[in-house]
Amino acid sequence: MMGELIFRNLLHRPARTFIGILAISVEVALVVLIVGLTSGLLTETAKRIEGVGADIMLQPPAASIFLGFSGSPMPIKIQDKLRQLKYVQAVAPVLLQLIPPAASKWSTASTPNPSAK
Repeated sequence: MMGELIFRNLLHRPARTFIGILAISVEVALVVLIVGLTSGLLTETAKRIEGVGADIMLQPPAASIFLGFSGSPMPIKIQDKLRQLKYVQAVAPVLLQLIPPAASKWSTASTPNPSAK
């Protein structure tokens, strides 16, 4: 019964059926794209944090939640205050920034600060 209704609708109004199918497929593709980008961004951020080797990373209040997109660095003097905390074993400043490689894609680099000891 339902199959017959679908088949009749395809024959009677093919343009409307095609537009409906196209609209649904675009919506599904956009949802898959957004979920994929978000998942990839979170995975890449987790890999960068893991590569730094820190248990806790501090960011200034104006920083982006996505590492590497922040334009607000923290002062290097804060490391002295952090070292004085009870359970802190080591403090190492790290600079995360976007570096354009020779190719057209953007990549992220993590470089330790050579002036901090």
